[in-house]
Amino acid sequence: MAEQPFSRRHRYTGAAKEITIREEAPEGLRSVVLETATDLNMSPSTLRSILCRILHKRPDQGNWSEYPNIWSEVQYLMYDGEWYKVYDAIEGIYSVLSSDGSRIARDRAPQRFAEEVNAYFEEEGVGWKLEDGLIVARGAEAFERVVSEATMSLQDASKSTAESHLHEAIGDLSRRPTPDLSGAIYHAMGGVGVHRA
Repeated sequence: MAEQPFSRRHRYTGAAKEITIREEAPEGLRSVVLETATDLNMSPSTLRSILCRILHKRPDQGNWSEYPNIWSEVQYLMYDGEWYKVYDAIEGIYSVLSSDGSRIARDRAPQRFAEEVNAYFEEEGVGWKLEDGLIVARGAEAFERVVSEATMSLQDASKSTAESHLHEAIGDLSRRPTPDLSGAIYHAMGGVGVHRA
């Protein structure tokens, strides 16, 4: 897999689509997750292990060859799973790519996996993003830019407590099925109070 495809290398990308998808995992997303993981040298056996753990399923002991048997089982598990389990699988795959001491982790695999998944989210209007190994809510481009700039400003000013409050507030807004609005307000106000101090 090339480091970045032509369109990203030369910045031929359109604006992110309006967010229309929150509580579903389209077939295209499921495909991108599997194809990207295999492009990054993750074996079908490893993917099956991740998916079976997340879905609380026992691996089919009759499937012992990587292709086509285990790969077919992996596809079935991914395409048949509940939408929210797909997001659990994305986090699980990222975690394995990040912790693997082999060539996979050394080859920027976690970052490349996140880039591909996040590109899909933006191109298809999915209201999530993969950030530091976790799926969190994604807002409109202007909102994302403000949050990013605020985080960088707090880091530059060595305001780690305020930055932590901002991060927690965004996490509270990302909770599903119901965002924790009181927690978000608490952390937002805590960040303002700390920042002024």
